[in-house]
Amino acid sequence: MSNHRQLSLEIIPRLAYSPDGFYLHSGISEVSRAVEKLLLESSFQIIKIKGSARSGKTHLSLYFADLAYRKMRFPRLLDGDQFASWIDQRMERSQIHSDEVIIVDDADSYLRNLRPGDSGPFVNFVEACRKKGAKILFLLNDSGEAFAYDEHVASRLLAGHEYQIAQPSDEELSELTLRLARQRGMSLTERHTQYLARRIPRNIEAVEKYLDRVSRMAQSSGAPVRMPLLSRAL
Repeated sequence: MSNHRQLSLEIIPRLAYSPDGFYLHSGISEVSRAVEKLLLESSFQIIKIKGSARSGKTHLSLYFADLAYRKMRFPRLLDGDQFASWIDQRMERSQIHSDEVIIVDDADSYLRNLRPGDSGPFVNFVEACRKKGAKILFLLNDSGEAFAYDEHVASRLLAGHEYQIAQPSDEELSELTLRLARQRGMSLTERHTQYLARRIPRNIEAVEKYLDRVSRMAQSSGAPVRMPLLSRAL
């Protein structure tokens, strides 16, 4: 009889993802190593990862879900909009397990709706996770937004670990551009990335917005993704 456990992977992604498309650049490598260590601890952990728009938070959440699955944990990957109803259903249905890893992408959308006096379900959930040694990972926008939740929520979040996603180096951004283009069904060359590096801002958000524009123009015009189209999209 097999000794392998039947694992349940609850993944509700908002973006297409494949392991080949994930690039562990220098801006997230230290974060990844630190969080990986925490996720494999036997004790309770609550972790916050902050990053700017399009900094790779969704891909990172899926990366950690894959990691937890490979390490024989039970990952639960949720969107912030789903988290409140999921907590209610989960607390009614069954107990939290020690090897659960609850990952909440776009957690801002959940925290934004918490008002003073609404903290009960969140506090009960966190304390249930603490008792069992489960892990909670929130991925948040680094927007400086001030939330209105009360001190019961604040104290539990402040007691956790917090990490910041940084931008990749210029050299890494060229490789990342190739991968981001591939995710959109486009094949760029090193010559293309060198051309773009001199013409678009050197950050992930700018690169993704540009590639989305190229993709839309290619689809609407039927033109191949070659230098003329790349130039017109600038």
